[in-house]
Amino acid sequence: MVVILFHVRCIVKDSMSYIGQGLPSNSFIGYTTDTFAGDGSTTAFTMSKAPFNESAVIVVINNVVQQPTADFTISGTTLTLDSAATDGHVIYATHTGGALPIDQASSLTSNIAITTTGASNFNGGVTMGGTTPTLTIGDAGAEDTKVVFDGNAQDFYIGLDDSADDLIIGLGSAVGTTPIISVDENKLTTVANGLTLTDGDVTVASGHGISFAATADGTTMSSELLDDYEEGTYTVAFAAGSGSFGLNTSFDQAAYVKIGRSVHVQGFCIINSESSASGSLTMTLPFAIADDIAELGDRWGSKGMIVLGSSANAGSHVLLGISGNGAIVQIQDEDGTSVSNTAATELDGSTDFYFSFHYMTNT
Repeated sequence: MVVILFHVRCIVKDSMSYIGQGLPSNSFIGYTTDTFAGDGSTTAFTMSKAPFNESAVIVVINNVVQQPTADFTISGTTLTLDSAATDGHVIYATHTGGALPIDQASSLTSNIAITTTGASNFNGGVTMGGTTPTLTIGDAGAEDTKVVFDGNAQDFYIGLDDSADDLIIGLGSAVGTTPIISVDENKLTTVANGLTLTDGDVTVASGHGISFAATADGTTMSSELLDDYEEGTYTVAFAAGSGSFGLNTSFDQAAYVKIGRSVHVQGFCIINSESSASGSLTMTLPFAIADDIAELGDRWGSKGMIVLGSSANAGSHVLLGISGNGAIVQIQDEDGTSVSNTAATELDGSTDFYFSFHYMTNT
């Protein structure tokens, strides 16, 4: 039998070849070691880089390994010894990892800083804690910045249109296309389509409202701002030129609706007592009469209708007008041919009032 022996020689070079996925250029670089000299007094030393914590650095003094946190602490790049090394002893600080320790990559409990160049992908959620977490997009350059929501059927974005200095929420993924809501540098908000509230209210600051200036078509208009709406009730009181009336307190309330400067009033009241009443009859109002109406004096600035019923004046129709002296009631005969300013004289202590009228107030 013939035996053939083969001698195989393997040569290993410093530049090692390997099979598998390409690795970063610094994969085979050894640990970084900072070297310091003890002088018997100095305890703080500045390292070349900041580790994640003490467990990421091996500190050796005069060939004796130091215990993390017990024999030394680290803050940023500062290594602080529990006691000064003897003069002449060599201090080695070997970094076993960087800002992200290998053994804690899946359970980080401290703050870390991540700097990337180019696009980065995160699979899963990203949570930012702390008292003042900040997400900054952009570097103050002249460019559009955005957050894109990549949907299945439709994309949306929130972005800064740098050319217009507008913050935009829009349809699609390109900033500036199909805007839905935009806010300019003057904090003016524009909504491209209708706005629907499923709950809650729209609250407008005092002195502001809904402007209809875009539909201006009057030649002598003074305002196109709808700045007020209110509805409620108030207690009605009647007064005569002389004498007095008493109202049934169960029937002395009137309802009102105020839209802008226009006030509409309606109600039902019962006079249940009368004492020598004569002259003009006036009614209280929920809001003061507008100055431009009051200046008209006895000229009527508004009209309404009152229907009253009593033992003496059943079914009589009463005209009501607004003048500078308040709400003045005028009795008009049923045939419409006679008007009297002495309404109080025509009423007694068993008169029912149904009334409905409108007038203008100042604001």
